[in-house]
Formats: sequence, structure tokens, C-alpha cells
Amino acid sequence: MAVSVLGHARRSVPLLSVLFFALFAPIAFVPFQTPVAPLRHAALAALDPSRDVVASVLDQVGHLDSDDLERLVEELLPTLLAKKRALRDRLRPKRIILVRHGESEGNKDRSAYSQTPDSQIQLTRLGKLQGEAAGTQIRKLVGESSVRFFYSPYMRTRQTLHCILKAFEGQEVQMSAEPRLREQEQQSCE
Repeated sequence: MAVSVLGHARRSVPLLSVLFFALFAPIAFVPFQTPVAPLRHAALAALDPSRDVVASVLDQVGHLDSDDLERLVEELLPTLLAKKRALRDRLRPKRIILVRHGESEGNKDRSAYSQTPDSQIQLTRLGKLQGEAAGTQIRKLVGESSVRFFYSPYMRTRQTLHCILKAFEGQEVQMSAEPRLREQEQQSCE
């Protein structure tokens, strides 16, 4: 199956965060007389693509007196915060779809739990078909939109994800294992 996993493709979020930090940290944490150079080097180390632009801005900020720096902050802060909010809103998911795993051996035969650890219970043949059907329905719903799957490390959920991904063959998707997504564990009372 040809499914590729994306990393963090958008660099504007870290750039905005570092730029915001680089411009305003001296005001919040240190006196105005403190040179900006150490902060500038730390900020530039975290940046790649826009290094020259940021370096230029930081050089200019480093030469401002405290009154000019304060005016700059008062004028830039609302704009930067608005851009950060707009970017955050644009990056938020449009919808969240919850999918339960397909039919498992434990659903079909409760005694499976006495022989196999809960996390290792597998899907039945019907469960795999259910996963593929869910994938088809999800793909129809989301089309070519970007998709991120969060899944439990339990065997049956990984198998369900594998079945769902068949519907996304050829499309780039993001996947993240999330150990906190799992069934409640029952303690033995023996």
C-alpha cells in the first residue's frame, strides 16, 4: 500500500512564533538596555527559509532605543496576534470523525480475552470488511482534503486503520499513534 506520511510542512507557524518571541521577549523578560544580539542568534538558529529577512528585522530592532521599541511593539503586537489567530484557525481541523474498531475476536467470543491480552486481540474477517467500508465512507466524505489519523496502539485498531487506509491509497495522510486512545481496563477481582 502506498501511503506516505507528512511531517510538518508549514514553516510559517514556527517562523511566526520565533519572530514573535524574538521581537517581544526583551520587553517581557529583560530590561530595555539589554542587547538583542543573544536573542537574535537563538531565534536564527531555529529558522531556515527566511533567515535573511528575520536577521534584517532583528538587526533593525537591535538599534532601536526603548521608546521606539515600545512604539514598534504597540503597533506590531495587534497585527501579529491577529495573524497568529488567523493561522491557527486555518490549521484547525474542519471536522473530527470518530471510528470504533471493526468486529474483534473479543466481540465475537468473550473467552478470547482469557487467552489473549486485550491489546493483542485481532479483527475478525467481518471486522476487516467493516474497516474497509469505513475507509470508503470517510474518503467520500473528506475527498482530497488533508487527513490525519490518530489511532490506538491496540492491534485491532491498527488493523482497522490499515483497512481504512486502503481507501486513501495514493493520497498523503498523516498518522499518529495515541496510547491514551483505548478501552477502559478492567481489573481482575480474583
